[in-house]
Amino acid sequence: MVFTIVLFALLLQYLESETDPLDAVRGAVHEVASVGDFTGLNFLLCDGRRMYAFHYSTDPERHSMYLQNQSGRELVASEPLGAGSWEELPNGSLAVLTPAGHTLASLI
Repeated sequence: MVFTIVLFALLLQYLESETDPLDAVRGAVHEVASVGDFTGLNFLLCDGRRMYAFHYSTDPERHSMYLQNQSGRELVASEPLGAGSWEELPNGSLAVLTPAGHTLASLI
C-alpha cells in the first residue's frame, strides 16, 4: 500500500511539471524502475478522455495485463475475462486507450 501511495504522488509531481501525459508517466516509471525493489508495477490512470494502462514485471509469470476492444469499449484486466480475443500488454509497455481503440508505447 505504501508503494502505491509513493508511486501516485510521484506521478502527480511529473504530471504537474510535464505538458505531455506520456512524458510524465515515462518519467515516473523510469524513476520507480531505477529503484528495482518490486516484482510488479501495473497501474491505470485516467484524465477523463484517455485511460493509461501500464504493465511492468520483473517476474512476468506472476504479473500480467490484458486489453480487449469490445464494441467501442476498451477493457483492461489482469487476466483474460470471458469470451473474446484478449491482447496481452507487453512487459514495460503503456497502452493509451480511447473509445476508438488503443496505442502502445514501450517505456522500459
